[in-house]
Amino acid sequence: MTVRGAGVLVTGGSSGIGRAIAQSLAGAGADVISAARRDQETSGRVRPLRADLARPSGCEDAVTRAAAMLGRLDVLVASAGTMLIDDVTDATPADWETMTSVNLTGTTESVRAALPHLLKASEGPRGCADIVVIGSISGRRPTPGRAVYAATKAGLRAFTDSLRQELASTGIRVSLIEPGLTATGLRAANSPATLARMTARTPELHDVTPLSPGDVARAVTWLLSQPASVSVSELTLLPTSQGA
Repeated sequence: MTVRGAGVLVTGGSSGIGRAIAQSLAGAGADVISAARRDQETSGRVRPLRADLARPSGCEDAVTRAAAMLGRLDVLVASAGTMLIDDVTDATPADWETMTSVNLTGTTESVRAALPHLLKASEGPRGCADIVVIGSISGRRPTPGRAVYAATKAGLRAFTDSLRQELASTGIRVSLIEPGLTATGLRAANSPATLARMTARTPELHDVTPLSPGDVARAVTWLLSQPASVSVSELTLLPTSQGA
C-alpha cells in the first residue's frame, strides 16, 4: 500500500501535528490539502485552504472545496484542535464552547461531509479509503485543568469506535491516534499565569521529553501504508519518559 497519488485533506494543517502530517504525506507522494483558519503558502505537494472548522457549514465547505481541488478524496486526517486549560471552577463557558466546537464537532462534521467522497474512493485503485482522527492521551488519562479538553478527546474515542463498526462492511478504515505529551504550540493559547498554575499541578510531566510533531506524522504515514485488509484501529504514542 502507498499514499503516492492519494488525495488527502488534513484539517488543522497550518501548524504543529497537522502541519507535520501534511508534509510527511506529501513527502510520500500524496497530494495534500491543508485546511486551517490561518493563511498558509503552497509548499511542494501541500496546497492551502482557508477554512473555519469551528462551524458545521465551514467543515462541509472545506471538504467540498478540497475534493474539488484534488479531483477525489482518499484520506481525511482530522487534526484540528485547541486546548484552553483551567480548573472547572475558573474556566469560562466560552472556552468550553470553543473546544467543543473545534475538537469534537469540527471533527465529526468533517467526517460526515467526507464520507460520500471516501466511499467512492474506497472502490478505487488503493482498494480502501481512510479516516484518521488525532485524539490525545488526555481522552484516556485526564489531568487537572483539562476536564473539558479531555472530555472532547474522550468523545472522539467513542465516535471513532462507533464509526468503525458502522463502516466495517465498506472499504473505509477508521484510525484514532492518541499522542502523549507533544512539543506543539497548542498551549500557547493560554495565558502565562494559567500555564504556570496548571504546570505546577502536574509535576510528573516536568521531566518528560515530549514527542515531536514529526513522531506523530511518521505514525500516520505508517498506518496509511498498511495493506487494505489491515486497519490500525487505535494507536497510542507516548514519550518514553512519560511512561503512563
